[in-house]
Amino acid sequence: NIIDVHTGAVERIPVSRMVSTGSGVSTMWENSPNEIYLSIDRVVFAFSPQTHKAKQVKLAGVPDTITILSYLKDSRQNEWLCTTAGLYNKKPGSEQFKLYDLSNVEASDEGSNHVTGVFESKKYGLWVITNNGLFLYDYNTDKIGRHGYDKKWGDIFATQDINSFYEDPKGIAWIGTWQGGLSRYDLKTKRIKTYTSDNGLPSMSVQSILADQKNNSLWLSTFDGLSRFDLKTEQFSNFSIADGIQGQLFADGSCLKTSGGLFAFGGANGVTIFNPDEVNKNSIPPRVFLTDLKLFNKSIVPGDKSILEKPIDETDEISLSYNQNNLSIEFIAIHYSNSSKNKYSYKLENYDNEWRDVGNQHVVFYPKLSPGEYTFRVKASNDKGVWNEKGAMLKIIINPPWWKTTWAYILYAIIIVIAGFSMDRYVRRRLVQRERERSRARELEQAKEIEKAYYKLEQTHETLKATQSQLIYSEKMASLGELTAGIAHEIQNPLNFVNNFSEVNKELIEELTEERHKPQGARDEKIEDEILNNIKENEEKINHHGKRADAIVKGMLQHSRTSSGQKEPTDINALADEYLRLAYHGLRAKEKSFNAKIEANFDSNVGKINIIPQDIGRVILNLINNAFYAVSERQRLDDASYVPTVTVTTIKDNGKIEIKVRDNGNGIPNGIVDKIFQPFFTTKPTGEGTGLGLSLAYDIIKAHGGEIKVDTKEGEGSEFVIQLPAV
Repeated sequence: NIIDVHTGAVERIPVSRMVSTGSGVSTMWENSPNEIYLSIDRVVFAFSPQTHKAKQVKLAGVPDTITILSYLKDSRQNEWLCTTAGLYNKKPGSEQFKLYDLSNVEASDEGSNHVTGVFESKKYGLWVITNNGLFLYDYNTDKIGRHGYDKKWGDIFATQDINSFYEDPKGIAWIGTWQGGLSRYDLKTKRIKTYTSDNGLPSMSVQSILADQKNNSLWLSTFDGLSRFDLKTEQFSNFSIADGIQGQLFADGSCLKTSGGLFAFGGANGVTIFNPDEVNKNSIPPRVFLTDLKLFNKSIVPGDKSILEKPIDETDEISLSYNQNNLSIEFIAIHYSNSSKNKYSYKLENYDNEWRDVGNQHVVFYPKLSPGEYTFRVKASNDKGVWNEKGAMLKIIINPPWWKTTWAYILYAIIIVIAGFSMDRYVRRRLVQRERERSRARELEQAKEIEKAYYKLEQTHETLKATQSQLIYSEKMASLGELTAGIAHEIQNPLNFVNNFSEVNKELIEELTEERHKPQGARDEKIEDEILNNIKENEEKINHHGKRADAIVKGMLQHSRTSSGQKEPTDINALADEYLRLAYHGLRAKEKSFNAKIEANFDSNVGKINIIPQDIGRVILNLINNAFYAVSERQRLDDASYVPTVTVTTIKDNGKIEIKVRDNGNGIPNGIVDKIFQPFFTTKPTGEGTGLGLSLAYDIIKAHGGEIKVDTKEGEGSEFVIQLPAV
């Protein structure tokens, strides 16, 4: 029938006027504002609403042997034809349709080419539903893949005959199947969750799916009425002819959501139209009661000696022994509107992980409950799906047997502690006895070892004393050798002068003799006087240097004398100056190439102090020798710009006399500064030092009531400071 919207006139155009077979219209779509395409059997007609005339048309690329079941123009202006022989597509600007043969996709067959509908996804592409599988077309790759059919790629659908489809705003696909229930498919995880009649679905065949305005519920048409599925609670509310729907049997894909918010579902007996927001408003939920409690399948009657003091519906808590753990609980929901469609859901807290939906079953059985505390809760809904969430509850306490009570465990613990304590005491006594025996044996063995060690220690001590004496003697001889070398060098200078001037005088005397043997007229008295004056000057020099050599020899004899250990007034400046020169010349005697800058800064206020001169002289000589050694070592390694310098300074300050010996050598490493005054510690190579020089110096200064300290910095040099009392 064609209705003219302007005049209201109705004109019936029989299908037989278009095609001889008389088949119905399978689908239609608007080709242009004045032209509607009608698919009837295997023929497509172009119908004009203005002229009320139809003509057969040929769709390029679509054979005449197939039937077009549905049409879609997507957001990209692609045209899609769902047919009995595959999926056809015509892109914008293309002249003909292109076939996608779904039977060539993995695990597909001719049934997969019976395409009943397509749905454009907001996230993934184009969903394709068929009589054998769910497919997804990818716009980017122009490829079609199958979903939910092979366990190696994820979960699978209960059946592959897809009746209906819906994609929610989150991209979750809801699929209604033939005899496979309702399935929730997450494309990202490939997980499928299927809801069946066990969950409250009225029929296993879901024909159409619509979502309400807020996407809180899905409305499903089935082979046994309508059903509303709450997405939050996952509960089904079912509606039958008794609720006013047109019939129980609905058709595939026959659904519509109007712009006004109405839902329409078509079926064998007409169309059911309703506002989903108005359904179940003002519907009162049922009242839920517990009706019976059974132990080992026998009802418990309230009474004085019974488990129940009051009827079960007035009891909040029961306490049972460990062997009263076989329970049955009956319950009921009271509602006077179609109470046969009331539904129940129960949960035993501390036993069940989730609520159990049991339809209209109103009894639950728990065999062999373990001791513990449980809470049984039951809720129910009326025939409109309105739930009494509070429902009814019963707290169940199953007491443990006496041997599993807290007091029993305390007793066990006490027994274990006592037994452990007794065992510990016994073991301790045995261990102590064995340890005493072992200790006696060890003490005897240790006594023998101590005796042997004491004998060896005496021998070692004697050897050490002899070695120490030899080292001290070696140190003294080394110091004496250095002193002797310096003295020899000092004596050599004046002796050289004496010898030189003696030879000159000899030559002058010979010249004078020759001059005097000349005839009287040939003699030159001026030359004779000059020669005599030169001889006189040379004799004075010979006398001076002879006295110098004599002084050096006397000083050597004085220092060679054994120390008496008696302090005597001594000029510190003279002592320091003499040993400075002796040390320098001693080093020069060893190494002719060595040169150093010597600086002497002596305080004239120092004067004489009471010391043992031989001992203090030995200390000063050791420090000066070490300073020359340090600068000579650096001179070997440093560049030509380095000037080795040794400075000896004396100062009188605050009742103390300080003697400072400073060098600009390499300095002493921080890690060994604290060890330099220890006996036998030396940084010199083997054979060049005994390690006793600074140790003896430290002992000598301490014996004089003074102190010796060192201030050093690596790479810059060291300064040794001797502090002695001024009196």
